[in-house]
Amino acid sequence: MSADHQTVDPAVRLNKRLKELGRERVEAIAEKADTTYEYLAEQLANGHRDASVKLARRLVKASDGDLVLADVREDLFGSIADSDRVAA
Repeated sequence: MSADHQTVDPAVRLNKRLKELGRERVEAIAEKADTTYEYLAEQLANGHRDASVKLARRLVKASDGDLVLADVREDLFGSIADSDRVAA
């Protein structure tokens, strides 16, 4: 691996963001995105699974601006600035 290439763990950013939002808000986002709190907060945020692009878009849309695509899949969308809100 070259020195200028870093491996991105998509779970690190998501885990941090979900902790900032709190359990109640994360539960609401998960329900609205047609997934479960357990899958979002335990499987995705802890790196056991990666969200599909389709699920990432649903989560962003369900969050009403609390999440951006880079929060959910930094490995795919990390070059998108935090201030950019990408339509899901």
